[in-house]
Amino acid sequence: MSLFSTEFDGYKHKVIKIFGIKFKKKLSGKELAKIHAEKGNQFILHKENGDIEEFPEIPGLKVQFYGTNCKVELWEPVNFKQHKTSQSSWHLYGDNNSIEIKSSKYEIHCLAIENIGQKTYNNKIFIDENFSVGSIVFHFFFLNNCTVRIGKDCMFSNKIEFLLGDGHTLYNLDNPQNVNTTNFGITIGNHVWIGHDVKILKDVIIPDNTVIGTSSLVNKQFSKPNTVIAGIPAKVVKENIGWDRRGVEGYIADMNKKSEDETKETAAK
Repeated sequence: MSLFSTEFDGYKHKVIKIFGIKFKKKLSGKELAKIHAEKGNQFILHKENGDIEEFPEIPGLKVQFYGTNCKVELWEPVNFKQHKTSQSSWHLYGDNNSIEIKSSKYEIHCLAIENIGQKTYNNKIFIDENFSVGSIVFHFFFLNNCTVRIGKDCMFSNKIEFLLGDGHTLYNLDNPQNVNTTNFGITIGNHVWIGHDVKILKDVIIPDNTVIGTSSLVNKQFSKPNTVIAGIPAKVVKENIGWDRRGVEGYIADMNKKSEDETKETAAK
């Protein structure tokens, strides 16, 4: 057993162990850049002025690299929010995995990524502009070649889970090689509102302008936009809908004002 050792914690520190006691030393920017250059990992923040910042300090977000050739890419403005007991935490253990989140004027409170494990590769998360979330966990279950794609202007509530796989193996007794694989991942369209405590399972597609009701379990692909889906398992319960981020009273007040303005304009002609 070694009496003295050093290791990288995947974040910003060198862990020194002396006689079994661990000490942490924060690495300088130069030391950190050297470690990640050797492993091929990148963490890039695109600034609003066009500049690029590498391995930025972002309040409310902790990114840890353990694998190789992984990439995290963000665009300002970023609105990760720090809480007393939680924050957005991403652990990238495997190889060639990537996370890309476009700019948002809304808040991201707790976006967690689980089980991008040591032997995983080519997993991707892409989130387009103006995304907001209370809390969500992406479970990859040690899978490969899976993609989560979330469109523009999506609003997610709390306690949401995306389960990219089943976690364990199911197989056919007559053909043990016939197993429960994941085909592509999960795709969410533009302007989708996901309610509290919703679970999205593997290979689900959600079209544009969909609302998913509270505590729903979504386990299949949907194709018709402008619907509410809800239930266990989820099904279409309402069609021909739209939704808005404003509360009902604020929305009605704005609609009434808009109607009044249009009436005045018509009378003035």
